[in-house]
Amino acid sequence: MTTNLTPPPSKDAFLQAVHLQYRNLLALIEPLDDARFAAPMQEDGWSPKDVLAHIAAWERYVVLRIAAHRHGEPMPLWGPDDEQVDLKNAALVAESRTLSPSEVRLDALDCHNDVVATIDSLTEAELLDDSLRQTVIGEWGSPVWLHVAANTYLHYEEHIETLKAGLEA
Repeated sequence: MTTNLTPPPSKDAFLQAVHLQYRNLLALIEPLDDARFAAPMQEDGWSPKDVLAHIAAWERYVVLRIAAHRHGEPMPLWGPDDEQVDLKNAALVAESRTLSPSEVRLDALDCHNDVVATIDSLTEAELLDDSLRQTVIGEWGSPVWLHVAANTYLHYEEHIETLKAGLEA
């Protein structure tokens, strides 16, 4: 993985990274027929369908977290530590396994469009100026851009590697 943990120079550059990595992710997933899309991969037992549903759920989390904070509503953390994140991920995958491949693909598209719209709704300062963190996402241990990147383009990049390894096996 080629993760860069420095903030992008602008909101446009941030959105370009989101679009680029999402296209790279879809390039691996779109050609798969439903059987291959839902078939477990050797590395971790997740299928490409599980991976896409997982990514969509974390995109949804970003959207809900920012919307809740904007409306003055509490938004519970999905996992302040790795163990809780693992438990949340297992629950998300279990939920997604009850959905058809087409339902997961449609939900993923909706979540992706929503997260892009949410990013677009932020000013460049809200996204990139860490002094505004409290006004955008409230109590959080990382800058807004990093929270959003970790659940969008950095997350896609991570799972692109997983998919490549799993689909080649």
